[in-house]
Amino acid sequence: MIEWLQRMFEHMQWADERVATLLTSPGVRAPDDAVRVFAHVLAAERIWLLRMQGRDASGQPVWPDTALEELDGIRAALRTDYGSFLSSIRAD
Repeated sequence: MIEWLQRMFEHMQWADERVATLLTSPGVRAPDDAVRVFAHVLAAERIWLLRMQGRDASGQPVWPDTALEELDGIRAALRTDYGSFLSSIRAD
């Protein structure tokens, strides 16, 4: 199960990176709807992490109002937090 979760995490990271690259490509103005949907995807990833940790996710907005410039920091935090979570269940 841990290996499966690791593969899903790696795929999620890959997909998030691809979307972020497209939205922030030089000379491209990211459509507001695309930024909104990507912020939603990242929020859903946070919600699932909280649930897997057994924590309350009810305070996490599902459709956050997030600017494009904020998404990279959110992705970095998710990468760190998912990595820590996966390391913690390996240690058990």
